[in-house]
Parts: sequence; C-alpha cells; structure tokens
Amino acid sequence: MTSDRVARDADASLAGFARLATLLLFSACGLLSGCGLSVSSNTQLTQVSSIEVGPPDSKLAMGLSAQFTATGIMSDGSKRNLSTQVAWSSSNPAIVSMGPAGTVATVGAGTATILATLNGMSGSTSLTVTPATLMSIELTPPNPSLANGLTLQLVATGIYSDNSTHDLTSAVTWGCSSNCVVASISNSAGSAGLATALTPGTTTVTASLGSVAANTTLTVTTATLVSIGVTPMNSTLPNGLTTVLKATGVFTDHSTRDLTSAATWTSSTPAVASVDNAPASGLVTALGLGSSQLTATLGSVSGSTTLTVTAATPAPVQLRFGAVPDAAHLADAIERAIPPAAYFDDMHGRPDWRRHVTLLYAEEIRTELGTAP
Repeated sequence: MTSDRVARDADASLAGFARLATLLLFSACGLLSGCGLSVSSNTQLTQVSSIEVGPPDSKLAMGLSAQFTATGIMSDGSKRNLSTQVAWSSSNPAIVSMGPAGTVATVGAGTATILATLNGMSGSTSLTVTPATLMSIELTPPNPSLANGLTLQLVATGIYSDNSTHDLTSAVTWGCSSNCVVASISNSAGSAGLATALTPGTTTVTASLGSVAANTTLTVTTATLVSIGVTPMNSTLPNGLTTVLKATGVFTDHSTRDLTSAATWTSSTPAVASVDNAPASGLVTALGLGSSQLTATLGSVSGSTTLTVTAATPAPVQLRFGAVPDAAHLADAIERAIPPAAYFDDMHGRPDWRRHVTLLYAEEIRTELGTAP
C-alpha cells in the first residue's frame, strides 16, 4: 500500500513538472509568436509554415506610396496577419524605400523585391515603379473675366504623382461644357488655350488629357472702351470763328459709338481756343493765334486733336455786274474792291500769291460765264 502511494506521488510530480515546462516555454517564446509557433483556443501548438506578401507583383507610379501585407500560413492551415511582426526590406532602396508595418515609398523608376522575414522564414513579391502619372490639371487664371471682343490666354498645368508640374497647354484638349456661344477656345497649334470672347455671358471652359480633366468659369462682360478718335484731325480755324469736333469711341468688340456728348472736353491753351461741354459739346471757338490740343475724355480713355488758329478772315467781297464784263473790266473791279493790304500772310500763302490766285480764278469764272449758251 505504501508502494502504491509512492507511485501515485511520483506520477503527480512528473505531471507537475510537465505543466511547468509548458508554461516556461510559453513565457520564453512570447506565446510562441517569436518561435514560429502559435496557440489555438484549445492550447494546441501551431507553427508558421510560410509567409505570403501582397499585393503580388504590383505596379506603382513614381511619387505614390502603398501598403503591403505579410500573411502567415499556419501549420493548421489558418492565416494570420504578421505585417507588424515581420522585418520588412527592399532589394533596391534606390527604387523602393520600406517603412513600418509594410508601408513603401517610391524613390526611383524600376523593379524591386519586397521581403518580409520572420525567424529565418521569408516571403516576397515584386514592385515595379513606373514614371510619374498625371493626377490633376490646374487652369490659370482661375475663373477669369473678359470684356467682349478681347482674347485671353489660358494655361493648363499638370500635377503629377511625384508632385512635379508640367505645362500641358498644348497637350490638353480644350473645350466648353455649357453655353459655348459665349466664348471660343482654340486647339490650334501656336494658339492652344486662347479664349476669344464672343458675347456677354458665362461659360465653363474644360481641358482634358486622357482621363484627367479640369474646368474653370469664364465670364464675358460687355465691350469696354478702348480708344477715342477726335475729328477733324489737326485742322485750322480762322480767329473768331467756330467749329464742332466729334468724339468717336472704339470698343473691344470693334464697335464704334458717338461719344461727343458723353465725353468731357478740355483745351490745353484756352487763350487760343475754347471747347464747350454739354449742352453744346465739342463746340470750338477760336480766340487767339496759335495752337491748342483739344481733348475728349471718358473714364480713363481719351483722344485729342490739334487746332491751329490763323489770322481772321475778312468778310467775302461781292462784285455785281449787269452783264459779263471783259477781262480788263473784271481785273480793275477786283483791284479796286480788294486793296493789297487786304491780302494776309499766313501758313497757307503770301499776299502776292493770294492776289494772283484771286485774279486767276476770277478770270476762269468770267470765261465760263461768257461761253455759257
């Protein structure tokens, strides 16, 4: 009976040592994860048979990042996510740089192998880094406004996966998605992206390259004043007389408009010539010999002309005859009616020239009257 108790005590001691050994093994291996082992709910031991790395044989554009996963295939056929336990590495850090828990960053174009290692066991996959891809397009200027009749150059800038930018103005296809009568957008070589305002309104301008597109809103306003022309240009006016100037506005859509009453008139030398504003807009009065610049202004746009005031012109001389006189009679009548001192000297001619021309024209008129039926 004593021997039976001794046997039972020995069996109990061996069982206790066995349980203690199992607990020590679990503690030393960190629940077996560091030993390629795992524990199921029924405390049976399982071991990592292989490691799979995904996604398999993938491609990634330069400048982008990705997340890789390490999956442990266990001896019992189950799968475990080991991404945070494995050691990650790249076969070519100049192409792919590894981060924590399987994150990767692209460095250069090419192909590299991504490795996940745990206790001497590893899994791998390849990653091919392709050139940077177009991510978005930016149009400038953004949401522009343009007066009717004018043109505006739009610029399309491509933003790529590696954060680089490229001018795509000539590469994209330009168009509009709404109200296309407002403006036209050129796709022609040398003028790609040139917007021409056609009529007041709003349109959506688009630019696309492949599957990437961008748009902006273009507003066309009413035509604006570009210039003012004043007529008559660079004229002369005898002292004491008046004349009327006209101001014509030229607009961005090439239309013209009479701005004589709308403009503000000024004279650079009021002592030589004055110019009236409303209600007699543009009325010029010659006040003294010399020149003056006469200007019409509307807003920030102005136009001008130069007026030269000459000596006063005497009243016309009238000669009356009962019948067509002969040449000598006519010449004598002119000499008595217009003394030499009456012919003035100015930029248009000397007194002796004026006297000669007066006699010449008078004789031509007398001859025509004398030969009339």
